[in-house]
Amino acid sequence: MPAPTGRLTFTGRQGSAMGRPGDVRVRVDVKLDGALGVAVSGDAVTALRAELHTNGRL
Repeated sequence: MPAPTGRLTFTGRQGSAMGRPGDVRVRVDVKLDGALGVAVSGDAVTALRAELHTNGRL
């Protein structure tokens, strides 16, 4: 997890077993008020769309 007001970045890899390897880059920023900013980038095709709710907040 990032520091209370820090940044976490990582690269996720998936699809190798299916012969369609791909990378996705993720950045999570934690703001002073505890809010999270999330950015996901990479080349992809949408296969699933969802929302994540935590503690009753979107």
